[in-house]
Amino acid sequence: MEAPVINVHICWTRGVSEEEASAVQSGVGDVLKYVTRHFSVQAAGETCDADSWAESCRLSPARDRGYGPQVDASCVLTRQIPDGLARSQVSCLTVVILDQDITAGNNNYLFGLEEPLGSFKVGAVLSVVRLRDSTMSEKLVRRLARHEFGHALGLIPEGRSVNVDDKIGLHCTNVCTMRQGMCLSGFEELTRGEESAEVIFCPECADYLRSGLADLKVVFGGP
Repeated sequence: MEAPVINVHICWTRGVSEEEASAVQSGVGDVLKYVTRHFSVQAAGETCDADSWAESCRLSPARDRGYGPQVDASCVLTRQIPDGLARSQVSCLTVVILDQDITAGNNNYLFGLEEPLGSFKVGAVLSVVRLRDSTMSEKLVRRLARHEFGHALGLIPEGRSVNVDDKIGLHCTNVCTMRQGMCLSGFEELTRGEESAEVIFCPECADYLRSGLADLKVVFGGP
């Protein structure tokens, strides 16, 4: 039996530029070039609920780390799922692009977050606001989209035992999009290194994406 099509909705808040939204779409496309499973990508823009999700998930009392009031990225992920939906009914992932600073848990800030709800994937949340400080911001946005969408598709799998950094989630230690960037300068360095080596995903991560993602479980996550 052929696997069902998995839809990808890319949504963004009003403050996200066309160039930033395009960079995210390109990043998602970079990942899907490695994937044999059938995905359908829809760019929703302002027709989705990204602004209301961000507003309802703004931290209260407001917390500002220098980029305006922060948004709880974990909360945004849960806002994507309509109440009462049977999780087995619809297959979809949502990538939400925010022009607000984001955080989750005890983190000061995050560039992006992918987080499963139980064993199910719902998508990823990205913040472009700190990346705007870089002269290579569009490249960083595209790389961030690849990284978080890679996580949404199951990278790094828990069964992988080599070339894995597990300090903050599971990340790759090869020259690869799935390496972890902890600050803007570090993110720039990783991006330059991967660009110089002409590498998007290392062989281990690429092989996982080409495997068919048989164990991927997703839920509805869009407008």
